[in-house]
Amino acid sequence: ERVSGPVEVGTGYEHHALAVRRPRRVELRRSVGLSPAKTRLRDQARASEQASRLDRSRAGLGQRLDEHVGLALVEPAVPASHRKAFVDTGIERARAPLTLVRREDYRDLGEGDGGQRVRINGLDCIVPLLGPHQALNAATAVAAARVAIKASDEVLRQGLAATYWPGRFQIFPGKPMLVVDGAHNPAAADALRATLQQHFGKQPLTIILGILRDKDCEAFCRSLAPGATEVLTVRVPSERTSNPVELAEVCRRAAPQVPARNANTLAAALEETRHRDGVVVVTGSLYLVGEALALLEGRRVEAGLNQ
Repeated sequence: ERVSGPVEVGTGYEHHALAVRRPRRVELRRSVGLSPAKTRLRDQARASEQASRLDRSRAGLGQRLDEHVGLALVEPAVPASHRKAFVDTGIERARAPLTLVRREDYRDLGEGDGGQRVRINGLDCIVPLLGPHQALNAATAVAAARVAIKASDEVLRQGLAATYWPGRFQIFPGKPMLVVDGAHNPAAADALRATLQQHFGKQPLTIILGILRDKDCEAFCRSLAPGATEVLTVRVPSERTSNPVELAEVCRRAAPQVPARNANTLAAALEETRHRDGVVVVTGSLYLVGEALALLEGRRVEAGLNQ
C-alpha cells in the first residue's frame, strides 16, 4: 500500500519497522533508549565482530538510504562510536547529506504565551509541547523541514506553533492538576521527571503507574519514584501488563521512603486521587495513556485497547 506523509516507526536491528517503507525525502533520528533485551544483545556483541553489525543495524542505514534526499539526525547524548556508525554504514555511498543537530543549535528561552519559547539557529519559535527535551525535538523537526522542503522561517514558526501531541505531558487543569504522559522507558522517565520539576517544583506528586512487563521497570521506577509523594500501581490494558502488586514492590525498592501500593485499575486510581492536592501523573505506557484519555472523555475502555 502506498503511504504519503510522515511515518513514525520503531527501530530494532535488522528487522525494524523501517523495512516496510523506504523514506524518499528525509529521515529523522533522535537519541534512542535501548530495551533490556537489546542492551543485553549489545553488551554480548561488544567484544566480538557482531558489534559493528549491531551498531549498523541500530543506525538503520546502509542500503535503505539509496533513495534519501536528506537525513536529519540528532544524537547529542549518544557515544561517538554510534555517531560513527551512521557515517560508516552508507551515507556517502547513498549520497544522502547528513545534518547533525547539536546542543548549541537550539536554546530553551522559557515559557511564553502558547507554550515554551525556543530559539533554533536564530529562529524564535513557540512550541506548545512542554519539557526541556521538546526544544531538542523542535530543533530536529526544523532541520528536517529545511532539508526536505526548504521551509521558510514563517512556515516553520506556524508549524511548530500548531503542534499537538496527545499524551505527551498533556495537562488537564483542575484540583488536582492531572498530567498524562506516555513515557515508557528510562530515558523518557528522566525527561518526564525533569519536566515535572520544571513546571511543578515541590508540589505534592502522586504517580499512577502502569508498565508493560517487557520494559525496564526497575530503571523506570528509579527515575520517577523518588520524587513522588505516593505511587499507585495499576494494570495496563494489554496482555503484556506487569503485575501491579509486583510493580509496587519495584517502586518500594527504588524509593523505600515513598509509599507505593496496588490500586489495580486506572479507573480506581483516578477515583481515589480525585481530591488530592498537588499533581497526579498517569504514566508508564502509551496503552495506559490511551485508556486514561478515553476515561477522561467519559468512555469505557475494554482490555486490549490499542492492541
